[in-house]
Amino acid sequence: MIDYNAKKKNAKSKNNLFTVDRKRDQIRFSHRNGVLTDSFAKMQWQDNSDTKKITKTWNGAKEYCSNLTLATKSDWRLPDKEELSYIYNYKDNF
Repeated sequence: MIDYNAKKKNAKSKNNLFTVDRKRDQIRFSHRNGVLTDSFAKMQWQDNSDTKKITKTWNGAKEYCSNLTLATKSDWRLPDKEELSYIYNYKDNF
């Protein structure tokens, strides 16, 4: 889980991937060609109009990822449990 109050509590741990620091996050995240990149966590995920209109089962999503070519990459996969929790809990900061 991301601690939204961590800025005060964890002021010394600037590299903690699961804390929110809005100034740092302006540098941390970039959005280009339908891909959101988190340069600290070294993760990328699809973030374009398709993400708002596609609904899939888990197996359907796995198949979708295996066939996806986005931003010249074709090795997309679903996030693991920890990554998914991280993305979900951090979504309001994008």
